Amino acid sequence: MKKASIFLVILTTLFFSCTKGEDIDKKFDGSKSAIVDFLGERAYDSIVKLGITFNTGNTPPDITGSYLVSPHILKKSLIPADRNYIGTKFNDHTLEFKNFNLKELTIDYIGNHTSSLTGTGDGVYISGSDNKFTIVLKVTMVRKEKDEEDMEAKTTFVISGELDSDSKAILNYHNAFLMLDNEGNSPPLIENFQGRLVYDKDGVSPEAIMPSKRTSTSNNKGLFSILSQ
Repeated sequence: MKKASIFLVILTTLFFSCTKGEDIDKKFDGSKSAIVDFLGERAYDSIVKLGITFNTGNTPPDITGSYLVSPHILKKSLIPADRNYIGTKFNDHTLEFKNFNLKELTIDYIGNHTSSLTGTGDGVYISGSDNKFTIVLKVTMVRKEKDEEDMEAKTTFVISGELDSDSKAILNYHNAFLMLDNEGNSPPLIENFQGRLVYDKDGVSPEAIMPSKRTSTSNNKGLFSILSQ
């Protein structure tokens, strides 16, 4: 699979993209089998249990732009006795997509999170047809804590939605987070193949401007919180 390049800018922005790396054993073609090959069968089955829709196909819409996910709400969890109840509000999330490549079915994804995370990963791919799309990515997250050892974990995200070409908004945004390998860091991280599904509760993620710096929040429920017990 292609390698990804991911970085964090001063506790603010995670950047995910596909770059030229290892040879691709099988070209990503947007089909269910290509998504399963990329995620792995167990990860795919777990994400299906979260209830997210996989929009397959090799003609996804060009979703280039920045969007605001608010309110950012927990919809479903695979964590027994999850301390985060269904309906928990996580930090509002601004995301940006760019460098859409229809031939390769790749796209760059930039997410604004209030967490001290960095990472490297294995690629970002987009599938879909008409106005519906799904983005799949895998990333190794590293959380750096002062006076403590770095905390590392391998995770995967799946983002699905629909582009409203008239309003330039994303409709029915859903994002499934799944832990692939917590590297023994549980707790505080969730167990392997546990995960959560979050979504934009009002169904509309409008165009937005990507924040240039970190903003304060009242509950501090950022990306790390979604991946924690």
